[in-house]
Amino acid sequence: MGNGGEIRHYTGDPAVWDIVTNVPTTANLNAIWGASPSDIWAVGDKGVALHYDGSGWTRIKVAGLDESRRPDLTAVWMPSPGHVWIGGVGIVLSLGGKP
Repeated sequence: MGNGGEIRHYTGDPAVWDIVTNVPTTANLNAIWGASPSDIWAVGDKGVALHYDGSGWTRIKVAGLDESRRPDLTAVWMPSPGHVWIGGVGIVLSLGGKP
């Protein structure tokens, strides 16, 4: 994961990482966390939060973040399924429930 919304998937071979297509952002991504192969979160610049459900990535609208407030998000953690913590520049968010 990284610049321009790029996410890479580990295939089991340390020399080969697949580039994931159809990621719904071009913002730089800064952190990723997965509880299972069908519950993965990624966060990035300009308030970007993404969720992977096992079949595709979706951009998640986060309450409290809009066009006027879009801080860079730099950390994501899930202490339990369905409960996501996101941190960033001047902000900590707790998202309960599922996207």
